Amino acid sequence: SNYSLPSKIDRSTYSFMQTRYHIKSVSVNSFKSFGNNTTIHFTEQLTCIVGKNGCGKSALIDAICCCLGVDVKRLRCSKYSELITHLDTNTADKCIIQLEFQDVQNSRSGIRIAFSSDMNGTTV
Repeated sequence: SNYSLPSKIDRSTYSFMQTRYHIKSVSVNSFKSFGNNTTIHFTEQLTCIVGKNGCGKSALIDAICCCLGVDVKRLRCSKYSELITHLDTNTADKCIIQLEFQDVQNSRSGIRIAFSSDMNGTTV
């Protein structure tokens, strides 16, 4: 087959490509196994997440993926309303996820991405 590779991208044209970000924190509220508002801060010292079965390791990865736009079916659910936790008697009516990214070179610069879903499956 005949095809050609794309020409090299002129990175000076795309300023967003010059900035590198890392995840600074993940905040979840009523998402899967996280019933309460929980924030996990990522630092250079954090290299892995370990814990016993059912403690939320996979749910944390699912929260990150969900907030970044991964399809709900890849998160082991059939609809967004299934992401809402049902751990306590005060059943939540929506789940919220916030990702905070920090510029690697400028600690005062960052991006925040949020996701929420209600019982009807309405997402924002």
